[in-house]
Amino acid sequence: MQQSEQKIKKNENELTLTLVKNPDILAWAGANKQSHQFLVGFALETIDGATYAEGKIASKNLDAIVLNTLEVKGAGFGVDTNQVSICTKDFEWRMYDLKSKDEVAEDIVEFIQNTLNLS
Repeated sequence: MQQSEQKIKKNENELTLTLVKNPDILAWAGANKQSHQFLVGFALETIDGATYAEGKIASKNLDAIVLNTLEVKGAGFGVDTNQVSICTKDFEWRMYDLKSKDEVAEDIVEFIQNTLNLS
């Protein structure tokens, strides 16, 4: 990492930032998952979401993944509603309607409880 000790002057027309990739915490969690643990990942995709989500299940050793989409009007950032789909490690999909983010959270918890027979 390079840090300037002084203010960077606007002498040139362009400034270049170099970004450092964050560690993949979900991949680490999947690689270190114990047999009694249930690991759920989250994915936000804008193109071909189901394919990428299913790929993450396999590559990150997930039990399920919650797919967020920005393709549905009223879902995503800057709004109080969202629409998700949940895919199991057996690639079975559960689709949910657009609803409040609180209700989405309840759906996710209910999905996990039902999958683990905790209800």
